[in-house]
Amino acid sequence: MPRKLHANAKGFAGQVPPGKACPTAGRPDTTKSSYGRGEDDDDDDQIPQVVFERMIGRILVFVGVPMAAGIALLYVMGAIKERELLDVPRWLPFLTTLVCFGASAVGIAYGTLSSSWDPDKSGSVLGLDEAQRNWTEIWKDKGQA
Repeated sequence: MPRKLHANAKGFAGQVPPGKACPTAGRPDTTKSSYGRGEDDDDDDQIPQVVFERMIGRILVFVGVPMAAGIALLYVMGAIKERELLDVPRWLPFLTTLVCFGASAVGIAYGTLSSSWDPDKSGSVLGLDEAQRNWTEIWKDKGQA
């Protein structure tokens, strides 16, 4: 006889196993509000379309440029090794790939932080000021929660 799996973790909705009482019986339903907020605060969670498009554009740039550089460096090092122009050590392509693809992964977070979250302001090219401002804004919100 096959056994059924039962998940009892918080957040999983499903049937209560036979013979067990429902652990949330008699408690008020808190699934509709988000972390104690009222439903009137839902407008604060919406990202304006202009800001969203700005974030996506920056993420594509800050991820795409390091990734393209990593692929190009692999191709160049492969061509150098194949034509025997230089004796490229084996660790050098590994290191360049690690650095370029690592920078590409960091580009996701930096692309989001470096964009201006104000719909009326476009921000600077690299977004250093916006990244500092948004970083403190994130941690200020975390401290109040």
